[in-house]
Amino acid sequence: VFIFVECTRTGGELVTVELDGEEIGRYPLDTDVRLPLKDGKNVLVIEDGKAYMENADCPDKVCVKTGKISRVGEQIVCLPNRVFIRVVGKGDEILPIN
Repeated sequence: VFIFVECTRTGGELVTVELDGEEIGRYPLDTDVRLPLKDGKNVLVIEDGKAYMENADCPDKVCVKTGKISRVGEQIVCLPNRVFIRVVGKGDEILPIN
């Protein structure tokens, strides 16, 4: 089942960025950018159609170890800093996370 799900995911168009439960922006994956988040505690990089967490000050660095994401549904989460990054298609509805 996991293989089927992975094979059916399509390339995303946007990355949504949430801090402390609030969406702060949507960024196209086709535009290279470096975004400091949480006063520079986390650094999100978008380049070559992929997004990844370049740096984080959290102890376990799960968000950094997640690596590059580019397909709809993939996500990067930094729980200690309350940062949530998600790949979506242009017309995807974003449901709030409570």
